[in-house]
Amino acid sequence: MKYRNTDNWKNEMKKLAKAKGVDIPSMQQRFILEEFAKKIGSSAYGDRLILKGGFIVSTLLGMDTRTTRDLDVTCRTTIYDISGMEDIVKEVLETPTDSFFEYELADIKPAQKDDENTGFIVSINARKDNISLNLKIDVSNNTLIYPDAIRTTLPSMFDEKDIDLLSYPLENIIAEKYETTLDRGEFNSRMRDLYDIYFLMRDSRHLIDENLLADTIIKVSEERETLDNLYEFEEILEELQESSAFQTAFNKHGEKFGFEYITLNDVFETFREIQDLVEIELNIDECVSVKV
Repeated sequence: MKYRNTDNWKNEMKKLAKAKGVDIPSMQQRFILEEFAKKIGSSAYGDRLILKGGFIVSTLLGMDTRTTRDLDVTCRTTIYDISGMEDIVKEVLETPTDSFFEYELADIKPAQKDDENTGFIVSINARKDNISLNLKIDVSNNTLIYPDAIRTTLPSMFDEKDIDLLSYPLENIIAEKYETTLDRGEFNSRMRDLYDIYFLMRDSRHLIDENLLADTIIKVSEERETLDNLYEFEEILEELQESSAFQTAFNKHGEKFGFEYITLNDVFETFREIQDLVEIELNIDECVSVKV
């Protein structure tokens, strides 16, 4: 859709926000995320920068269920320093697309994680006349994508031009969230992951290859050296269900986003359905008996 000017754009964002049941800033943020995602997909690095996380989940579930303010991207090859990251970002920024906003690099910082070369946090400014918005891109370095990235065509919320890019398989997105939930236990602050898994398994199950999902969970757990969690699944879930702090955090997240009708038991039933698939794939009962 073409916008005559910034006032016209603001009015259209207001209308869309009302129609989707979200606040106006969230809709404006979605707009710049889409524009920048199109730049990534069209750039010379379109075959190396792979989108994952909230942007993909939000597109599948709809903004009334899931919003996001950032882009999560994995680079197929390792980026060793800020200079290398800057070169990639500048190439993406210079890629010609029919963007309403002008985009410029604001800042690049190393990701604050334990491992070396884990990635970068990139800050991008979007400007148009008197409007200035900001988006952040969490770039991870050469992490496991199983079995491989897929060419994805995502529908745009704002025009008829689809977003063509590489993304994580849906099974990989769920697997990472599943592994993180089990590994962090009651100290997990990522309640959004639990709801994402619940909604994706409920609303997008027709898109999920269950055998591939189980296999990917195993691969991700092996890569992260957390395979033991799959053997201790029931103990971990019992610990979480008995944790008042975890239950409180879960309920607060649900209240904030209007999901009070979803209980922790509902979510864990979904986890158990997934675990049943994992146990079949892993022959986990036999492994446990041998281990004992």
